[in-house]
Amino acid sequence: MAEKSNVKAEPLSMDDVTEEFEFEKTSFSAGENRPTGARARFRIFDTPSMGLAPKLENLDESDIVKIITSWESLHPDEVLENYKIYATQPYATIGPDFAVMVTDDTIEQWFDSKEFQDGMLDFPISNPREVKVTDFSITYLGRTRACVTYRVEEKHTNKRISVGNSAAFMIKTDSGWKITATAQHPNFHDDLEPHARAVKKK
Repeated sequence: MAEKSNVKAEPLSMDDVTEEFEFEKTSFSAGENRPTGARARFRIFDTPSMGLAPKLENLDESDIVKIITSWESLHPDEVLENYKIYATQPYATIGPDFAVMVTDDTIEQWFDSKEFQDGMLDFPISNPREVKVTDFSITYLGRTRACVTYRVEEKHTNKRISVGNSAAFMIKTDSGWKITATAQHPNFHDDLEPHARAVKKK
């Protein structure tokens, strides 16, 4: 049962609760855990007068980026064993026309599906994966919730490239930030490198 609080929240102006700042070194290469120089803008919406949640630390942004990057870098062979490190049990995934609560059984069914098998034939994944996660934007909803949007680009073993925008809703737990819901919209390309697409369009 949740603890009751006797703290009365005073009305706050947006000047009291909103802060914007830029954070550098927010993009990490898969498997290397080193920044690639991307920048991200973060906006905090907070209610400090309530005093009900842990204080945000300077390292929260870095921790969130590392969690998302590790999450997006998981190889299918590692997902069942490791996804609970980064996500709640269960977590939700949201598609264009569906929303599913994901458990071990859901993941096993997805890996056995024809859609997944066909996807692996068209876009085979290397191990470790060649993934770049960039363009992070984090909006805090109070001190224990965050909405994260970002871009994922992956080079596949057949030289094809997949690119897509993704989003994750996260909560801050005693053991750190965890993903509670994800959504993505992939766009697939056959070029070797992103700049090749620009050349072809000219």
